[in-house]
Amino acid sequence: MDDYRSPQTRHWREEIQNELKAADYHRISKSIKDECDAAGAGDLKPLKIAFLSSYSIQFVEPFVMVEGARARLAVKSFFGEFGQLEQELLDSRSRLYQFKPDVLVLAFRIDDLDPDAIVRYNATNGRRFKEIAAQLCERLRQSVEAFSSHLAVPVLMANFAMPYQRPLGVFDAHTPNSLTCAVHTANAALRETAATFPNAFVWDYAGLVAAHGSAKWCDPRLWAMGRIAVAGIHQPHVAGHLIRTICGVLWPPAKCIALDLDNTLWGGVIGDDGMAGIRLGDDYPGNAFKTFQRSLLALMDRGILLAIVSKNDAPVAKEVFDNHPEMLIKWEHLSATRINWEPKSRNIRALAEELNIGADAIVLVDDNPVERAEVRSNAPEVLVLDLPADPLGFPAALADCPYFDQTTVSEEDRVRGEMYRQQTARKKFEEHAESVENFLNGLEMTAAVGQADGATLGRISQLVSKTNQFNLTTRRHSQSEIACLAENQDSAVLWLRLKDRFGDQGLVCVGILKKAGRSCIIDTFIMSCRVMNRQVEHAFMAYLFEHARLLGCDQIIGEYIPTAKNKMVSGIYKELGFTPAMSDDAFSRFTLDLEAVRLEWPNFIKRA
Repeated sequence: MDDYRSPQTRHWREEIQNELKAADYHRISKSIKDECDAAGAGDLKPLKIAFLSSYSIQFVEPFVMVEGARARLAVKSFFGEFGQLEQELLDSRSRLYQFKPDVLVLAFRIDDLDPDAIVRYNATNGRRFKEIAAQLCERLRQSVEAFSSHLAVPVLMANFAMPYQRPLGVFDAHTPNSLTCAVHTANAALRETAATFPNAFVWDYAGLVAAHGSAKWCDPRLWAMGRIAVAGIHQPHVAGHLIRTICGVLWPPAKCIALDLDNTLWGGVIGDDGMAGIRLGDDYPGNAFKTFQRSLLALMDRGILLAIVSKNDAPVAKEVFDNHPEMLIKWEHLSATRINWEPKSRNIRALAEELNIGADAIVLVDDNPVERAEVRSNAPEVLVLDLPADPLGFPAALADCPYFDQTTVSEEDRVRGEMYRQQTARKKFEEHAESVENFLNGLEMTAAVGQADGATLGRISQLVSKTNQFNLTTRRHSQSEIACLAENQDSAVLWLRLKDRFGDQGLVCVGILKKAGRSCIIDTFIMSCRVMNRQVEHAFMAYLFEHARLLGCDQIIGEYIPTAKNKMVSGIYKELGFTPAMSDDAFSRFTLDLEAVRLEWPNFIKRA
């Protein structure tokens, strides 16, 4: 039955699940603010966003509040006076620093600084535009540097959108040294500026404008009357895109896609239609499913694992992967499968256990709304992607899904699927080993250790933000904070990489040490669960001991902060020879005399 309640009688949590008009955003944002002011953020995570811009951007406030609530965020906003970049960032007593933002957004447009640089681009053969663009990039660089010395939080810099009206009209892109070329060059320079800071990221404002169309992006009346650069119809799009970008910066992407088969990877039901009857190929409608498979493989290339959760007969389903000539996803691309008649919620949790990841890192992709509802009901921690009825819309649904947004793609990401397949081979090897000692010796492990640098910072940040189980403190340091700790002479960020006879496991351990007098505190001790039970943690702890001595310490202190997911490592410090110093339900501390205890590197692991 349709819900005939008026908006005034429906809670905002219900309303934000639906498509909204501009007036709805203003009304709902007031309800969210009133509730947060009266009762706190509740289950929403507080997030403070500061905006500095060259135009009036206050219009975005109700929209980011509502879009933030959709992402389970309670957003509060700060707006500097437009054009006041240095005034806010260089004064440590400014309102900006009093606000203490969690994220800073810098939205500056070249045409706001000098309209003639774009409108009369050819008057100086583009020279004026290039000068303004270079000056703005340098201003932004200096501003991020000044801001980062006060707060180690992410900074998002909007890139430059191409104006609809171009100096050379339809031939602007054809002509060398045109505005089109100059804007691309300016955006490349901005990207390079962001790359010099671990906490700076490009907000793809240009891509947002292009996606919705530059012709109607700006409302001339709003610009003339209030210096508002975005038409009313597009203001929700700005907020949604920005919140999605912020979430991608602050939180890691999902790790695995759990895929249905029938009417998801191919058209039809394999058990009824057989190999010859399913729709998959280069003609419609089979090409819609083939295009979708190609999109899924593109995610696999970025490190997202592919798995199958399907109600089917396993041998019949596997035959499609092995023998159908139009199947792009092959059986060897899959990290795990659950093809049976059990509830999908149960199968997804079994997948999570097999892959050693949280069920909250898995996204179900299933065409059947009944199956999606079952998972939402019985495994609410699992992420669920709603697919449209028409398979032609499947690739767009995948592209619009925020669960897979990631700021970088590391080498470990590119080969993650292969790593999991190697892990399967290791498990088989372990099953046939006569003893644990034979298994460890037979792995032929080699470990390399070192200190964080530009080449390893991204992967280290990934492990710090994503690892839950073998993580003794679960302190979620940002990438910029990790970079600062790596540069500080009284701290160290250390890593370990592991190889064995089956392949390269990649960077699997992270440790952060902080010097406190003659003591060295293990602020963070993380290990990837895929190398558990191989004495890797002993090898890495031995390396931490070495570095603690290099810092001039004679005592090392280990800390354990229990969470719902890290109970498995509660006894690790006792196992490694530490002495309990204090303990309660929320925190434990252990000590070890570095002069009295020498932790030996395990015999099973060769040091590179």
